[in-house]
Formats: sequence, C-alpha cells, structure tokens
Amino acid sequence: MVCRAAEKAATEAGQAQGTESPDAKAVKYLISKGLNRVAALESYSAASQHAYWSKVTLSENVYAVVECLGSVGITDNKLAEVVAAHPVVLAYNAPERLQPALDYLVEIGVTNLSEVIRSRPSLLGLDPNEQLKRIVEYLKSTERSTEEIVQMVSETI
Repeated sequence: MVCRAAEKAATEAGQAQGTESPDAKAVKYLISKGLNRVAALESYSAASQHAYWSKVTLSENVYAVVECLGSVGITDNKLAEVVAAHPVVLAYNAPERLQPALDYLVEIGVTNLSEVIRSRPSLLGLDPNEQLKRIVEYLKSTERSTEEIVQMVSETI
C-alpha cells in the first residue's frame, strides 16, 4: 500500500485577496467527501490543535490523509464516520504516521483493514513502532494465536 501525497490545492503563500483561505478550501474538501458542514468544521478545529504540535500544515495534510484512507478502502461515505470518531486523524502525517500504522496492521494479519479502521479509528493514534508493536509483542508472549491477536487488536485495543 502506498499513500501518495496529494497535490497542494493552489494554496500559494501569495494568494490574491478575495480568494478562499487554505483552511476554508480544506473544510470544503471534507464536505465534498461526505462530512456535513458542522462535522467538517468541528473535526478540522479539533485536528488543528494536534497539527500544531505535530508540526504539519493541516490545510495541506487533509488531502493526503483522505487519499491514504481511501487507498485502504475508506470510501467517502465511511470517511465521515472515521473523522467524526477520531478527528485528529486529519493531522497525522500520511507517509510518516498513517502508512506505517496501516502497514503494521496488515503485517500482523488484519485482512479487513477498512472495516477495522472504520470501527476503531483510534488505532491509527498508536505509534506502530512503539505502542502498537509493544501491545502485539505482549500478546504474542502470552501464546495467543495470530487470529486471537488480530481479533484483540481489531476489537478491544
């Protein structure tokens, strides 16, 4: 799986007066992907605080995150559920954070990735090289089967 970075949406620093801000364009993009106006604004606002700390430009990052989630089968009609349940996902760096998390979930045996992400979007908040890996290693140490580990990760973590 490859999360391709989406092109910047004509948000050059020297925009002419009267044009929409990059933030307004990003919110409109979320609305075009199935979020209602209130959900898009609330999710964008919640994600903006996380974006500040993770040093991403949210107005540009939203496109890459939506594309990345789409690459694993999160369709527009399911995107609203994911973003509403875990709005900070919009601030996760797609190639550095989301893709490794998605890859790790596949590596441990998750086959229905889009369904797992839709029902448990907070899994994407776990660093795959730190928290998620430690959890899986612990479960392996308790001699659980791969199927049990996948089920636990998919349903209870």
